[in-house]
Amino acid sequence: MTDYEKDEIMNLILEKLTNIELLLFKQHEHKRQYSEKSSGTEDEDNIVVIKLYKNGVLCSGDTNFIKDIIKKCSGRWNFSLKGWILTINNGKKLARKLQEKLSEEQLDIQKEIL
Repeated sequence: MTDYEKDEIMNLILEKLTNIELLLFKQHEHKRQYSEKSSGTEDEDNIVVIKLYKNGVLCSGDTNFIKDIIKKCSGRWNFSLKGWILTINNGKKLARKLQEKLSEEQLDIQKEIL
């Protein structure tokens, strides 16, 4: 595989991870607004950040609600980075699983709104 092909693959992965990060942020915002309305208090602004790191993927931030998915994708906690490290292939697997989870939860959110 040429360096150009590797760069193209990395760019596609980064694009997918960015889209997932945006969906996670939107989901978090909706849940935060919903809980503010019901409790009258404001939650912390914790979000999940997913980015390429060296030859893998770093997933950091408020990952408690997706921790099990990350573990199933062979993610390893890195104390110094305060995040989960995954290989590129496991990062792809994580992206697919998070998209599935977000699709299911998006339907639940839409039902709540209606």
